[in-house]
Amino acid sequence: MVASPKLLRATAWSALYLVPLAVALAPTTACFGPLPEALTCPPAAKVKAGNCLPVLENPPMGCFGSEALSCLGGGRLCDAEAAVDCPAEEASCFPDGDCPDAVVEAVGDGATCARIPRSDFGFEDFPDQFACVCGAPGCGSICDGVGPIVGLSTNEGYGGLVMTLGDLVPDSGRLGLYVRLRGLGSATVVVLTGPFDAPDPVGAAYPVALTSAEEFSEVIYYQEKSVGIEPYSWWGPQDKPYGVGIIAGSTMELVTSLYEVDCVIPFVVPN
Repeated sequence: MVASPKLLRATAWSALYLVPLAVALAPTTACFGPLPEALTCPPAAKVKAGNCLPVLENPPMGCFGSEALSCLGGGRLCDAEAAVDCPAEEASCFPDGDCPDAVVEAVGDGATCARIPRSDFGFEDFPDQFACVCGAPGCGSICDGVGPIVGLSTNEGYGGLVMTLGDLVPDSGRLGLYVRLRGLGSATVVVLTGPFDAPDPVGAAYPVALTSAEEFSEVIYYQEKSVGIEPYSWWGPQDKPYGVGIIAGSTMELVTSLYEVDCVIPFVVPN
């Protein structure tokens, strides 16, 4: 290509300033390495899943221990000392109050989201059988690619992850849940109107089919028109939901479940 005469005509200004500027920039540009890969939010599972099928085919009865959970948890221990190791809340993809895109896509931008405090995950208000959890339950407060693991095989009770909502929800609205989880077996997401020893404490229940332990799935539990499930709605403070849970088990038939919960984010849609 033949350069334009105007481009070939160098001025004194360009000779004086542009050449030294190019020399000055050369070493600086040479210091730039490859750009880091873009961060994925929410992130992929931090622990690569192993083969969980043998555990479900020949499960230990009752709550699973570290060995049975290792296909999801790697070398994670389930003792009390290991259970306090949660990432910082700043590691979450969604700061308190921010709704995940999946929530907005499902119900619109009128929903409000909240982060359940770590201290409200656990068993203080629930029976002891809800202790089939490996790791700190409160690690399910943030979406960071790792969370508490539930594993059990029983026909005599229930286990799982339970949370109280306290004052997170307003005096009226319709409750939904954003959940990231992976695993195999079956579980149920429940909205609780009171403690488990209260009469009829389940305000809404959503069946969960756990079909993959490889990666977390984002699931919205709000309205399931195909099976006639409506969101839990309330019109006054006396009917506010008490808590939520992701539970497994049965008192009628043998149920085996193994799942990891990255995070749980409640959201409320105005009535």
